[in-house]
Amino acid sequence: SIFSPAHRNGYQITVHAQGDRAIEQYLSVIENILNEFPRDDHRHRVEHLGVCPPDLQEKAKSLNVIPILNPSFPYEFGESYIRNYGERINYMYAASDLLNQGIIIAAGSDAPITTVNPLVGIYTAVTRLTRQNTAFGQQQKVALMDAIRMYTYNGAYASFDEDSKGSIESGKLADLVILNTSILDSHVEDLLEV
Repeated sequence: SIFSPAHRNGYQITVHAQGDRAIEQYLSVIENILNEFPRDDHRHRVEHLGVCPPDLQEKAKSLNVIPILNPSFPYEFGESYIRNYGERINYMYAASDLLNQGIIIAAGSDAPITTVNPLVGIYTAVTRLTRQNTAFGQQQKVALMDAIRMYTYNGAYASFDEDSKGSIESGKLADLVILNTSILDSHVEDLLEV
C-alpha cells in the first residue's frame, strides 16, 4: 500500500473518509499495514467517519484508529442527509456508539465546509438537531462534557499533543477563549447564542 512507507517510518496516517465504503477501504489498509509492521500507539486517524455502522465501528476500535468527527455537519446539512440516506443517519458521526465502545474521538469543523465555530458542533453533538430543528440520529447524542472533550483534549491526543495542550493544566500551552457565559451552566438550547 502507498501508506506502508509512512507507517514503517513512524508517521501518523490520516485520510478523509465519509461513506462506509471509503471507511471500510481505509480500515482494511490500516489492518494490512499493522499486520505487516505492528506498531503500538500509531494513532492513525480518519477524518469524518461519516456513515459508520456497528461492524466498522468495531473494526476501528480493534485497530485503534482515531475518528475525527464533524458534529456540525448534521446541523448544516442534516435535512439533505435525511432525504438521501434515510435510516443510515443513525450511524452518521456516531459519537455515542464510539464513546460507548471506549474509542477516543475528536471533533472538528472541517471549515470552510461548515462554520469554524466549535459551539455549533458542541450544540449538535449534544442535541443532534439540524438547523431546522429536525431530530437527526438521536441515539448518537453525547453529554456536554464529552462534546467539549472531543474539541479539546481528545483533539490534542489525536495529534500526539496531549502533553502540551488540550486541557487547562500547569505547564501546558494556554490557548483560551473567554465566553460571555458558562456553557456548563447554560441551557443546551442557548449554546448557539454563546
